[in-house]
Amino acid sequence: MKKTLIPILALVLLLAGASAQAANTVNKSGCIVTVSAMDSDFDLAAAGYGPGAGWRLVSIEFFGGAANDRLLVKNGSDAGPEMFDRTIDDVRVPAIKYFMGAEAQPLIDYSECTLSAGHKVIFTLRGSR
Repeated sequence: MKKTLIPILALVLLLAGASAQAANTVNKSGCIVTVSAMDSDFDLAAAGYGPGAGWRLVSIEFFGGAANDRLLVKNGSDAGPEMFDRTIDDVRVPAIKYFMGAEAQPLIDYSECTLSAGHKVIFTLRGSR
């Protein structure tokens, strides 16, 4: 009985630890992709919304959870050029940048962001779907 119980207990603890890890919350609705509760990088192209799939970037809108929240979005990869870098002064006023249908591959570089509970990023796209 003890020999069986120990591996089962270890498995339960392992699964409990895995489920406790949070993940980015992504909501897709037509041409709008909303990302919140981030705890890692987010790649819009990897989510199926890149230029290769016929999508173009119209805008990025950032709602901070608290003053001094910062969002850094790069083009293509962690080493790519910065395309959006904003710090929120007032949580009632979102930061927005328009790209007018540019061909881009936005990647949120989580390691360079400061995000508080309640933050949200909205990508508005134009495309084939």
